[in-house]
Amino acid sequence: MTLQTGLHRLDVQAERIRMARAGAKLSLRAFAEAVSQHMVKPISHETIRQLEKGERDAKMGELIAISVVTSKRVEWLAGGSGVPSDSELHVAPVAQLALAQLNQPIPMALQPVDLAA
Repeated sequence: MTLQTGLHRLDVQAERIRMARAGAKLSLRAFAEAVSQHMVKPISHETIRQLEKGERDAKMGELIAISVVTSKRVEWLAGGSGVPSDSELHVAPVAQLALAQLNQPIPMALQPVDLAA
């Protein structure tokens, strides 16, 4: 499955974030607390709920923190192709901090395009 654009991609992203949290066996609040440990600014359980419902696009810093907590690949969480995880995702702390500080949506340039569409 390749990354889709628009609403479908958000639906895929939302489902994968829900699956990742379910696999971690954490409540919304506990998941938000765990993810916040890997971000400069804490993330609320309400934000996690919005992400899981596809009400908004996840920012890169959020995806990185979720991937660290769940050991799922950032590309997969974002709705991209590939397997959910290989081993454990290792992100350099400096890169993690920089992306969390930016707290920006995933740039279009980093989103794979479905060439079959």
